[in-house]
Amino acid sequence: MQDEEKSREQLIRELEEMRRRLGRQDKELAELKGMEEALRESAGRYRQMAENIREVFWMADLQESRMLYISPAYEGVWGRTCDSLYANPTSWMEGIHPADRERVDELLAQRASGGYSVEYRVVRPDGSVRWVLDRGFPISDAAGTPYRIAGIAEDITDRKNVEAELHEYRDRLEDLVKERTADLARANEQLTHEIEERKKAEQKLRESQQMLQSVLDTIPVRVFWKDFDSNYLGCNGPFARDAGLQSPEEIVGKNDLVMIWADLAELYRADDRMVMETGRPKLGYEEPQTTPSGGRVWLRTNKVPLLDSEGRIKGVLGTYEDITESKRIEEMLRVSETKYRIVADNTHDWEYWMSPEGRFLYISPSCERITGYPAGAFEADPRLLSRIVHPDDVNRFNAHVAMDRTAHTRHGLEFRIINRDGATRWIGHLCQPVFDEKDCFMGRRGSNRDITDRKLAEEALQDSAEKLKLFAYSVAHDLKSPAIGIYGLTKRLNRNYRSLLDEKGKVCCDQILRTSEHIAALVDKINVYIATKEAPLAIEEINIAEIIRMLRDEFSAQLSLRRIDWLEPEARIEIRADRVAMLRAFRNFVDNSLKYGGEKLSTIQTGYEESEDFHIFSFSDNGKGLKEGDAERIFGAFQRNPASKGVEGAGLGLAIVKEIAAQHSGRVWVEPRAKRGITFCMSISKNL
Repeated sequence: MQDEEKSREQLIRELEEMRRRLGRQDKELAELKGMEEALRESAGRYRQMAENIREVFWMADLQESRMLYISPAYEGVWGRTCDSLYANPTSWMEGIHPADRERVDELLAQRASGGYSVEYRVVRPDGSVRWVLDRGFPISDAAGTPYRIAGIAEDITDRKNVEAELHEYRDRLEDLVKERTADLARANEQLTHEIEERKKAEQKLRESQQMLQSVLDTIPVRVFWKDFDSNYLGCNGPFARDAGLQSPEEIVGKNDLVMIWADLAELYRADDRMVMETGRPKLGYEEPQTTPSGGRVWLRTNKVPLLDSEGRIKGVLGTYEDITESKRIEEMLRVSETKYRIVADNTHDWEYWMSPEGRFLYISPSCERITGYPAGAFEADPRLLSRIVHPDDVNRFNAHVAMDRTAHTRHGLEFRIINRDGATRWIGHLCQPVFDEKDCFMGRRGSNRDITDRKLAEEALQDSAEKLKLFAYSVAHDLKSPAIGIYGLTKRLNRNYRSLLDEKGKVCCDQILRTSEHIAALVDKINVYIATKEAPLAIEEINIAEIIRMLRDEFSAQLSLRRIDWLEPEARIEIRADRVAMLRAFRNFVDNSLKYGGEKLSTIQTGYEESEDFHIFSFSDNGKGLKEGDAERIFGAFQRNPASKGVEGAGLGLAIVKEIAAQHSGRVWVEPRAKRGITFCMSISKNL
């Protein structure tokens, strides 16, 4: 019985022990499941980390030469896909730089015996090169035998570049240290000298500042400067005296609100703010000022931004001058104006005076007779004049208005207007600036005259000239054909029947030949003269030396036969002009000397000089010369030197030269020489 109870208790204990073991196994199983879950989470985190960092993580099987894992960063560093490496585990070595291949192979051969760390270059398929730090760590099994190897490859290109730069910088730094050491040695030698020079410069600066202050205190212009809050930083002596102060130092720190002109402070300070905030000067404006005695004077003030050493606005600099007397004179001028208004109001022309700001200060009543608009219309609307200008003349009129009106120069212009009735009238306009006794610009005084009748007369004259030109062409053509016919028949008569003619008949034939040749030459000259007046200029760059060389070659036979010296400028001369016209003008000058110089002619000289606006050419000879009274007459058409009897010519050569000079905005003139000879001069504008 006892044995049965003992067996039962033992069985219960065994059952309890078994229950405890099962509980522990359940607990261990739960822990294993938790560890397995944690391991999966860890593996996920590890993979997430490996796939999102820049370094390349890898693991390979040593025994099977198989790549177990490669992180995606491999593709960014090697420029090859991970799949290509899984397919060919040694393909990563194909990208190693040839210069590094042998060194890397030696290290990899020993990788199973221990870890390694090596730097090498990788040449990517696109040809770019990257530096890599590759570290490998063998993994052993339970028996201690390496069977796997894991590693990390890091792109160290940036570091390598920095190291190269640091190396270069170190070399440069060493050079700079050497240079600096030498510089310091030289600097030490010069230091004492420079200190002495600086002391001298400081002394000169003090003297210069004293001189500047002396100048500021001496000039009649008042000068002052303020900070950004319009507090005075300084002034010159005259300004201090205007402010009722004993010296310029007393004004420092004060502002206009506490000065004797406090009643005008806001006006002054508003101008200060405008200049400082916009950065734009305010120049030449008029404003009042209160004097220490309580009186009122007028000033012409200028204010500009005051800048610091870095160009930033730190205040305002101002000057002014007392124009009270000028204002008094201006008032007297207005009073005086009344005396002259009666005269101006009764002139036939349209007179006016315009202020510097563009307002009409006075317009004579004649404006209504010319334009149809009363004077009040122009005074109320200063732009009315611009609006009634003919559309075809607007650009010329605006260009005239835009010209500098403060220069002491008179300007003129002819333009058309459309008056109030719609009729077109021509205006002859003349204007000039007006200045007071101190040379201050007070506006413009203008005069407009109705020149419609004159313009109509000019048009009629132009029409008559056109008709005359056509008539001249017709006459020239009608003359030339008969002249050529007479010349041909006479030449045939002379050739075939000269032996049958007596001496008188032969002389008559010769005279007819010469006369017909002269008529034909005259017709050609007339055609050239007309063509010169009508043909447009072909302005181009020309070399005068080439023109003179052509003339020398053309007249070389006559020059050689008559033993005439030819002198020309040595300098290279280039101008803008019409090449054919210049050749024609110069040829006429030379031809004139050869024709009318006489038997004693021995020299023809061409010369050149220039002024600010013109090229001036001269042709001189030492021939017969010219009477002073004939100097202007010979440039007219069909005009010849009275001493030219017996010399063939049409009297058009110099007229052609005069027309060519006028077309080139120049002129032609003659300068008789003291004893013998003559000098012809022609000017050509530089602005063609």
